[in-house]
Amino acid sequence: MLDLYARTWQGTPLDADEYVISSEEKTSNQARCPPAYDVHAAKASGRWEKTTGIDPFMVLVTQVLTREPYAGAKRVFRDVDYGSSHRGKKAADRLPAAFPNAVLIHSTPRCTLPA
Repeated sequence: MLDLYARTWQGTPLDADEYVISSEEKTSNQARCPPAYDVHAAKASGRWEKTTGIDPFMVLVTQVLTREPYAGAKRVFRDVDYGSSHRGKKAADRLPAAFPNAVLIHSTPRCTLPA
């Protein structure tokens, strides 16, 4: 993930038309606002949803990836946590099936330090 944040993927610099979007569900917030954050342009998008899940996540993805510059991008890397709406192979397959230029990347789980 850190390589992507430094605009590198598998040892190769990202092109100007490649983007990294960080997504996280804020499920502990009463308002349930899943944000999408373009880490290089410092630009955020979000939605207010009553529930979490695959459908609300895909609505957010659609909101972001159907707009420029992402709609016409070579690749858009989606950095996601291990939330239930976007973990596993099904999620990794679902995203590029809907948006061929999208690449789902699961962040490393956060570590908890012992007290």
